[in-house]
Amino acid sequence: MRVGGVEVKASRLVRAGDLVEVDRHLLVHRLRVLEPIANRVGAKLVAGAAEDLTPEEEVRAAREEAARRRENRVVGAKPSKRQRRAMEAFLDEVRRGGEG
Repeated sequence: MRVGGVEVKASRLVRAGDLVEVDRHLLVHRLRVLEPIANRVGAKLVAGAAEDLTPEEEVRAAREEAARRRENRVVGAKPSKRQRRAMEAFLDEVRRGGEG
């Protein structure tokens, strides 16, 4: 998290007009504080306290990248015990040069 370009802890108090940058996964959100909030509030009230300055093309690119990563994700990546033993037997055979 950065406030005014300076890296700070998330507990840092902000003032109206501060520019806040938050690194979140594939995107850096840029926000201008309009009205600081003293207490925890619901998401609907937070939207009125800050102006989102994140460029739309960056948001779109991050969404596309996230979708691409979801498509390429291997589901069930951990092999079963039986599959692992079969792979190990195959690799052992390859290492020995296919000698039987």
